[in-house]
Amino acid sequence: MRSYVEVATGLNRLDAERGGYVPAKAEFERTAEGYFIARQTQHQVILGPDLRVEGSVDLLTPDGLRLRSRPVGLALVDPGTGRSVMLGEVRGCEAEWVAANEVLYRDAFEGLSPGDIAYRLTERSFEQNVILREQIPPELVVAAGMDPLRARVVVLSEFYEAPEPEVVARSGDWDLRFGTMTVGEGVAFGVEGGGSGARVRIRKSWEKLEGRQFLIESVEYVALGRLLEGLPMPGEARIEGVRGKVQRTAAAGKGTRTAEGWELPVLGPGSSGAQAQTEAPRFEDGGVRVSGAGVEGWAQAKTGGAGVLASSGCWPSAEATGQASSCAGR
Repeated sequence: MRSYVEVATGLNRLDAERGGYVPAKAEFERTAEGYFIARQTQHQVILGPDLRVEGSVDLLTPDGLRLRSRPVGLALVDPGTGRSVMLGEVRGCEAEWVAANEVLYRDAFEGLSPGDIAYRLTERSFEQNVILREQIPPELVVAAGMDPLRARVVVLSEFYEAPEPEVVARSGDWDLRFGTMTVGEGVAFGVEGGGSGARVRIRKSWEKLEGRQFLIESVEYVALGRLLEGLPMPGEARIEGVRGKVQRTAAAGKGTRTAEGWELPVLGPGSSGAQAQTEAPRFEDGGVRVSGAGVEGWAQAKTGGAGVLASSGCWPSAEATGQASSCAGR
């Protein structure tokens, strides 16, 4: 008989009550108020029931750093002209528990680009994935007054609490290091047979715009378009809607200019009310504290709890494209 020792990041976590290390478990729990919490890994997470709320995505790193954020929306940008338009802003939507370690916010964007936002937890990482369920055709880009050969698709996330990261150069991009965790390389890829296995690198930047802190992730429109082939096309009404958005953006004046010279649309702040409820889970003394009626685990939800569970995994359609960023331990 042979024995072996498995070595990997995040396999165990420190349990203060037991006074030692115990095996980590990458699994969310759900509170009675609709929050999803992860407290059995070295990094801990609280996901709010409404992504429009400030700090609805709350991450505590193993070394105690707090990163409170929310996704803002999906935009088109033409770096050559500086022109930009929001394709879809994050709206209120119900969170679905689709796997023990995955939470999906379906139809998360208000407006022109239907898609979902999913969060995935592993023993060593925490990921945000934007899932597109419709093409962004060249006609739509042209309707926005942009050159498809220059345009970039941009995901915006706002951070309300985060230390200044260590920025480390990577080939063609940057890593953002927050203590023991790093926002590393993001990729766009086809899911469930879409995109022929191709993967496209996503560029990111960490920028302060009008006093607000944003993570800006972008991918070339032409490269992303190849991955979107096979998805449904938007109707003419959506393309006309983009033209209307461009006109409203122009009437509102110029947007916010990034360090690379891109001009992003004027962005409204997130809601600050709902997440301040007294029964909301919170980080306290290095861990997640839950008030109210307690929590349920995946096994309970699967056998009798409320909510929508997708047995085939976290992707809602056979042909979807994800755009992912992750924060991983090192």
